Amino acid sequence: MATSVIFPQGTLDTFTVTTTGVPVPKITLSGHLPGGVKFVDNGDGTGTLSGVPGNGLGLVGDYPLTFTASNVVAPNATQNFVLTITRPPKITSVNNATFIVGTANTFTVATRNTQPKTTLSYTGNLPGGVTFVPHNNATATLSGTPAAGSEGIYFITITGTNGFQPNAVQVFTLTVQGVPPVTHAPTITSADNTTFTAGTAGTFTIHTTGTPTASITLTGTLPAWLTFVDNTDGTANLLGIPDFGGAPSYSFTVTATNGIAPDATQTFTLFVDNPPPAIISADNTTFVIGTFTSFTVRTSPPVPSATVGFTGTLPSGINFTPNGDGTATIDGTALAGSAGSFPINITASNGTLPDATQLFTITVQDAPPVLEAPAITSADSTTFTMGTAGTFTITTTGSPTPTLELAGAQPAWLSFVDNTDGTATISGTPDSGSDLSYDFIITARNGVSPVATQDFTLRVTPTPATAALVNVSTRLLVQTGSKVGIGGFIITGPDPKKVLIRGIGPTLTNFGIANALQDPVLELHDGTGAVLTSNDDWKVPQQAAIEATALAPPDDRESAILLSLQPGNYTVIQSGKNGTIGVGLIEVYDVDVLSASQLSNISTRGLVQSGNNVMIGGFVVSGASGSINLVVRALGPRS
Repeated sequence: MATSVIFPQGTLDTFTVTTTGVPVPKITLSGHLPGGVKFVDNGDGTGTLSGVPGNGLGLVGDYPLTFTASNVVAPNATQNFVLTITRPPKITSVNNATFIVGTANTFTVATRNTQPKTTLSYTGNLPGGVTFVPHNNATATLSGTPAAGSEGIYFITITGTNGFQPNAVQVFTLTVQGVPPVTHAPTITSADNTTFTAGTAGTFTIHTTGTPTASITLTGTLPAWLTFVDNTDGTANLLGIPDFGGAPSYSFTVTATNGIAPDATQTFTLFVDNPPPAIISADNTTFVIGTFTSFTVRTSPPVPSATVGFTGTLPSGINFTPNGDGTATIDGTALAGSAGSFPINITASNGTLPDATQLFTITVQDAPPVLEAPAITSADSTTFTMGTAGTFTITTTGSPTPTLELAGAQPAWLSFVDNTDGTATISGTPDSGSDLSYDFIITARNGVSPVATQDFTLRVTPTPATAALVNVSTRLLVQTGSKVGIGGFIITGPDPKKVLIRGIGPTLTNFGIANALQDPVLELHDGTGAVLTSNDDWKVPQQAAIEATALAPPDDRESAILLSLQPGNYTVIQSGKNGTIGVGLIEVYDVDVLSASQLSNISTRGLVQSGNNVMIGGFVVSGASGSINLVVRALGPRS
């Protein structure tokens, strides 16, 4: 929770104080609040600081406060807090004026008294002959003789600044006419009364008519919580949060003036109703046999205080005592043999209907509950399989029963459910795009320190596949022209297939091939013969992605292409850079075994020689079960 807040004068603001603790804490405030601002304990572990700070330079400044939260479990929690009241600028003159062509006119822009003084400026276009002059006394003068032909309506924006936010902004309308306007004395058109409720923010708008626009004033003794604001557009607002226990009504005189006699006056009455009572304390408490315990029933509003009573049966040794101040005390020492649950109905009345009622439960225990900090007892990892529903139960110990939370980026397919019994369930069916590992932090808490945390890893393993062709390769002597290495492969099935194509050369020297191709180059064509892509040295530009497959070529000069291909026929051409020749290896790897499509064919065309220069084909069949049927063909001259 923040340790400070700023409330500008004339503006309704609110700040919420939050707490934690079991039982729910009561919040109290010490320190002096400015007029118009009040604090209310909401009875749910929160409190509200709100109101419209009263006008006046004397109220501006810092108000040091202290919030205290208490719930019979030591120690109490306290926080030092600063409420700052500022007095931002406000333009108090009306937002329009009418000037006459050829006639000297003047209008004064006025602001409320502030420290430092307000500085005025404007943006927009003025008619010829009219100027805007700011003064060092927080006013400005709009004056001059409008030039012939300048009739019309001019909108300008007047801004007041004094270092406090928000700045005052007024859209001002200057009307230039050839003849004087028709004037009308002001009239107050709004109701002569309204009703606010104590403890609740209220507002009322006063409306007037008249030409020019009327200024509105309010005379009478305003309570500290009430603010009056002339909106400078022929309306004004009354706003504030009435104090509890204040006067039931206030009488004022509203006056509207616009320079045209007679002024309009209205006797205005503001009524203040008291709200009905509310019970703001918890709806249960626990007693232990043989131990004195006390619980306070609390109500709002504080004034007039409610009369608190109950109906029902109390445990032996327990008393219910109304205190006459809006509270009641449930206390005593529960006697042996009184263990159990005792529901009672608590009522509160303060003369305003409806009365408040609460179903309250008193629990009597044989022995005090044992408090035990939470501990996570389940394993810190588990493994799910792609395509298969998985579940894992998190278990804990502790008293009271801990609640569980899971922090970390969860994939869309994963669900986490706190079962509210000290366990939680992680479940879901990993999809084919899942990462192979997810890291989370599990937190268990029950109000007893310390909180338990566990670093948890969810591993995902691919679905065990049936037998499939996952690698095809050919080794041959790569020459130039029509004698380069040409490999073809086919992808069959409904979906794209991600493959890694490798062109191996220098690495073959490790296997006794003296004339290995030293710098292989790959070129991939689709079924129409169009070139899809090519690669010389595999680290450019796919190094990271290729390394992630764990199938990166051993030598930097070797080539590799990683991409997803639609079902169809493809051709790979392997050649030597700059026309070099040597023994090379063309390989195609299936790196997406979960895809429904398959590698179903490889063919290689090249010059078959003898010794290390013969053509060698290889393939890998992988899978957890089953087998595949293969046909191996060797084709030569055809007639």
